[in-house]
Amino acid sequence: MSLQDNLTQKVIEAVKKLYQVDLPSVEFQPTRKDFEGDVTVVVFPLLRYVKGNPMEIGTQIGTYLQEHAEEVAKFNVVKGFLNIVITDGYYLDFFNGILDETDYGYVKTPSKEAVMVEYSSPNTNKPLHLGHIRNNLLGYSVAEILKASGKKVYKTQIINDRGIHICKSMLAWQKFGKGETPETSGLKGDHLVGKYYVKFETELKKQAKPIFDEYIKGNIAPPVVGGFKIKLLVDEINQLEEQKQIIEKEDVNESNQSELSKITEKIDENISKINDYARNRTELMSSAYSMLRKWEAGDAETVSLWKMMNGWVYEGFDTTYKNLGVDFDKLYYESDTYLLG
Repeated sequence: MSLQDNLTQKVIEAVKKLYQVDLPSVEFQPTRKDFEGDVTVVVFPLLRYVKGNPMEIGTQIGTYLQEHAEEVAKFNVVKGFLNIVITDGYYLDFFNGILDETDYGYVKTPSKEAVMVEYSSPNTNKPLHLGHIRNNLLGYSVAEILKASGKKVYKTQIINDRGIHICKSMLAWQKFGKGETPETSGLKGDHLVGKYYVKFETELKKQAKPIFDEYIKGNIAPPVVGGFKIKLLVDEINQLEEQKQIIEKEDVNESNQSELSKITEKIDENISKINDYARNRTELMSSAYSMLRKWEAGDAETVSLWKMMNGWVYEGFDTTYKNLGVDFDKLYYESDTYLLG
């Protein structure tokens, strides 16, 4: 018999003994967090059958339960709510009773309904990070709970294995890697590939900085892609800087501090856009896009490099998944489906 069934029986018994009334049902709800208790008997519905003060009725029933129901440790009454505290012994007995049931809670008759649960789905240019732990454990847990409920579950992930991100790692390894492999470096494959993604970004910043500086100075030659937009962004930054200086000379107050914040935010936004133009003008970014076009055209050398480095990443991912205790039934790769998109 469940805890609620047993308590229902005891409450009906209490009302019969105390008030000589046959109670048809009992309403329960979880105890509110502000009060002590595990389960709450709602007293108000009983007033249809038992006349009196809800506090007094709740107290009398609570006293009866404490004396006659071994799972009830104590109680408290708040207005028309009888909050019941369950004994630790009840929970210990319950857990000991199911300790050896490896399939406790599982639906024994499987359903025909099938569910796909997709989780993890990383990019292949760097290792799985802390954020992936939450995603993986939630996805795996949801899949296992659905499976326990009797459904046929397919655990899957969509791996983002192509695009400019992986080309950045590939190009950096090609330029700076000197043939380094997971075996020669002692690094997990995904960490090694991630190392070269970081290396690409480091070198890209170096190449973009002088171009960015020239843009900010207003040295934007007509052939520059987006030259007109860059000029507008630079002009706006200069205007905003003038406004900022004027406001900074005024007495500090809530209004001008808010205005300063908006101006600074807009300047940073424009600087970020100009920096994007500068990054795209670098030799390194141009080479990365060229590599992506080669991959999309099926260039044998590029595809071979891509397969090798992605292979390193997959081995690293597999180690992490094993350590986390999660698994998958089917893997989907963007490289197989991107043309359909």
